[in-house]
Amino acid sequence: MVTSLPIEEIREPLMKAIRAGKRRIVIEAPTGSGKSTQIPQMLLEGGCLGEAAQAVILQPRRLAARMLAKRVAEERKVELGGEVGYTIRLDDLTSAKTRIRFVTEGVLVRQMISKPKLEGVQAVLCDEFHERHLYGDLTLGRILDLQESARPDLILMVMSATLETEKLAKTIGAEVLRSEGRMYPVEIRYLPKREDLSGSGVAEVAAREAERLVRDGKGDVLIFLPGAYEINRCRRLSPAWGTWGRNRSGNFRRRKSSSPRRSRRRGSCSRRCRGWAWERAEARSQADLGLKLSLGLGKLEA
Repeated sequence: MVTSLPIEEIREPLMKAIRAGKRRIVIEAPTGSGKSTQIPQMLLEGGCLGEAAQAVILQPRRLAARMLAKRVAEERKVELGGEVGYTIRLDDLTSAKTRIRFVTEGVLVRQMISKPKLEGVQAVLCDEFHERHLYGDLTLGRILDLQESARPDLILMVMSATLETEKLAKTIGAEVLRSEGRMYPVEIRYLPKREDLSGSGVAEVAAREAERLVRDGKGDVLIFLPGAYEINRCRRLSPAWGTWGRNRSGNFRRRKSSSPRRSRRRGSCSRRCRGWAWERAEARSQADLGLKLSLGLGKLEA
């Protein structure tokens, strides 16, 4: 499935490298270029996974693994858990038909203990590798060992937007592929004076500045806050919250906490959100799946 995403520019070079026998590839692409969702599909559609083997994509967070799997399943118009699935702690939605599987790093480490040769896996993609977790480093080392011994056919890809590509590629002997992505104009405005952001200060500043943006500007407002406490604090501090959430937006809604199986069907998180929705947000380029904290600012009409 060819898309208009920036990552498409490396489709042919990627297929050419694999056909030439390259089994270690480092992919550098900006956030929003589509690497997390499109690279696994390129491998499947290009016949790089054989007849029934899987591409396993490592994600540092459980929620990201679930939402990316859901997104790819939607793009391929298949049921989640069939051709595309995910495995995280205490939740496995895969089947014998699964060809693209998103997992957290610890899950793959446990799989390598039970299946040291990774039978049934043809490609391992280490996404967001710049975050550098212990499990990620263990996985990379084990895959390199496998390639030099029992699994010379195993494909290893390391993907990141901010990785020191040349150093890593030189260390592991990999080929480097780059996607330049697309740039959009960004205007940066600073607060007129230093603010105290300790404690609940960040929520207070966020609520105040969001109201100012709503009054002065047009379009959407997206706020990133560190946790559920700050989100709820921002809601309580904002007098216009009800106006944003109901009259102008209509997109914000409160949800009760639920089981992972129920929450994955509707795109929300479960316990960690304390009942408040995390909604999906596509990047402007319709690429990588982001996670938008639904703060009630939602889709603000001009």
